[in-house]
Amino acid sequence: MWVPEVGLEGYPSASSHGCVASAQQGGEDLPRLSLRYNNLLVLLPYQFAHLNQLVWLYLDHNAVGVVDGLAFRGIRRLKELVLSSNKIAHLENNTFGSVPNLRNLDLSYNLLQSLQPGHFYGLRKLQSLHLRSNGLRQILALYLQWNRIRAVNQGLPWTWHKLLKLDLSGNEIQTLDPDVFRCMPHLQILNLESNKLSSVPVEAVAAWTSLTTVSLAANAWDCRPGICPLMDWLKALKDPRDISMICSHPRPSRASGWVYVHENHSLCAVEEEQPTTPCPPPPPPHASPSRASPTLAPPGADMTTPALLRRHHERAGDGPGPTTPGSGQQRRHPPQRAPFSRGIRRATDVRPDGARGPCTCTISGSIECEV
Repeated sequence: MWVPEVGLEGYPSASSHGCVASAQQGGEDLPRLSLRYNNLLVLLPYQFAHLNQLVWLYLDHNAVGVVDGLAFRGIRRLKELVLSSNKIAHLENNTFGSVPNLRNLDLSYNLLQSLQPGHFYGLRKLQSLHLRSNGLRQILALYLQWNRIRAVNQGLPWTWHKLLKLDLSGNEIQTLDPDVFRCMPHLQILNLESNKLSSVPVEAVAAWTSLTTVSLAANAWDCRPGICPLMDWLKALKDPRDISMICSHPRPSRASGWVYVHENHSLCAVEEEQPTTPCPPPPPPHASPSRASPTLAPPGADMTTPALLRRHHERAGDGPGPTTPGSGQQRRHPPQRAPFSRGIRRATDVRPDGARGPCTCTISGSIECEV
């Protein structure tokens, strides 16, 4: 339904370029005002106060350069305000404080160069804020406390690369998206107090590379081992006694401080590794651990191979060793060994017990084989 002749002081009449319409939503009339594509220059105090039922207000594509801090008084029901494509370079604090039901605020394609903490104060129901294509050079602090934000996630790429302080306290945040913090590499101060967090993803903690101050009190923390990476990070940042976090889960630790739970229930205790006995050094090459020091044979001793083998058998208690031909006794054939010269020599041969293995003949005449 079109409503003709809506008089606005200092504005063109509705019969020329502006109009008020009524839209149906859920059986309720929702009035809206469109003043697009006019030559509006200034928004005066209480400019729309007589339209106290207004829900949508479109002021885009004008030449508005001045917005009085009281311009939107009297239209508390307003849910959508479009101020895009104007020449707004400055906003007073609390300009939008008189429209607490605002859901969508569009300030894109203006000349804003800075944002102040009070610009969006009181917008507890705000869902969309558009600031694209302005003159914003850098934002060092962003205050979004005491709204109804339920999640912080990476929907569209953020460009807050120079942001130093982020205040999200007093909201209803339940989850944190690590990608958001990866886009804030210089963030130093983070306030997440009075939300509904129960844990912080390990990836989000790993992205807090520049944080020097973080506030996490007044949340519903789940003090099970999954919170240990966050606790380890906090303990490296400050004294554990300054960690003011109250546990909500599990039941035995409810209403207890994290420090108490950690100290009395060994929440993040790590089993100490049992010390291992170092392995003994390997024996030197070509030597046996039980080998005796070699002794020199007496002068004139027979050092031929049959004589050495015979002496070995006599020491081992196997009876007399092999005899030489013509001695009248049955000849025993000694194990076949590679010929060796005088001294110590190793060879893989048939051992006296019949097995094969490396054996060592010493100058003293003994034969030692490794087991």
